[in-house]
Amino acid sequence: MVFAIFKLRMEKIFEKLKEISGVLVIGEFTNAGNFLVHCSDVISYEDVPEKIDELIALVHVANHFIDIMKSNRWSIYTEKEGLYPVEGFMLAGGKYVTCIVRSIGVFCEYKNADFDSVFRILFENLIKEV
Repeated sequence: MVFAIFKLRMEKIFEKLKEISGVLVIGEFTNAGNFLVHCSDVISYEDVPEKIDELIALVHVANHFIDIMKSNRWSIYTEKEGLYPVEGFMLAGGKYVTCIVRSIGVFCEYKNADFDSVFRILFENLIKEV
């Protein structure tokens, strides 16, 4: 029952994200580090580089740990709280951007995406304190 409620909640988040301009692929990271594509019907795969799921998973794992280290160090250096724990991040390069909050990854076009809307939906639905 709990899993069914969680799955329904995630589907609602994905539906909201699909409506945002520039969003190409929406998926979820597994504990094993794989990226499961949930919504790819918003694009034609001809426009997206091959093996994008592997790239997004690699970006997630690598940057998550780097961001934890950086935010922890900045918290110590500035003696301010609020930088740690890392709840989400964004990595931009070339034509594409990944927006990641917790286990959800959104792959977007750099020029056309509404990043404020992407992060607002992710944070409002995944982070209770926002």
